[in-house]
Amino acid sequence: GLQTPQINNSSQRNAFENYCKGNSLFIKAAQNRWKSIGMLCRDIEAMIRHHVGAAIVLSPQGVKGLSPHFDGVDVLVMQLEGEKHWQIFNPLQSLPLNVDGELLSSDFFSGLPLQEVHMCPGDLLYIPRGFPHQAFTDNMASLHLSITIHVVRWKDLIAEVLNTVSEENIEFRKCLPIGLLASKGDSGLLEQELHKRLRILSESVNVDVAIERLASKFIQQMQPLPDGHFTQINHLQTIVMD
Repeated sequence: GLQTPQINNSSQRNAFENYCKGNSLFIKAAQNRWKSIGMLCRDIEAMIRHHVGAAIVLSPQGVKGLSPHFDGVDVLVMQLEGEKHWQIFNPLQSLPLNVDGELLSSDFFSGLPLQEVHMCPGDLLYIPRGFPHQAFTDNMASLHLSITIHVVRWKDLIAEVLNTVSEENIEFRKCLPIGLLASKGDSGLLEQELHKRLRILSESVNVDVAIERLASKFIQQMQPLPDGHFTQINHLQTIVMD
């Protein structure tokens, strides 16, 4: 279930001290902490049917607010307070998989950026997944909200099709030959068997069922809005029948 870390005087003091030393404060999963942000993410999810998260970044003045990195998710940057200067570079790999803010060497950023953007309050910046970027503040602090879009990929749909067919056809549930992973074995026979199963898969595709299963997973993985639902349980006894 949803867990929120305990905030105490020690952690607040530690955050403040690090901020004074020039470090940015990064609050992950902001959609699970503030109802307004949660509702914004939920509205975007309803529109695009991909999971949406959020993070808040507070950077002091005159620092590199974000270390050089690229993300495996699409990002919408909403500047809330102050200003921040962004540099965006050409991707090392198009549409990377399973990347969570992978840091890059500063040597990578020795060339000219693909784009430079100076963000002021109310500005919105879209950074596609895989595009390396870094950000700086000048003579004022900066507060921005990052909306992260965790897309459902074609590979996810294909995996769901395979799972569906595997439940119905025993050919996909058979084990690979003993010792296959220790040696190459008879690659010709293996290739033949693989193509046989790929033909079965292509002839057995039921896209509607696969999409329905993906949609079901999408709903199951959605987090409840932080709307005080535990507090509401305490008031159940006040409900009376008219």
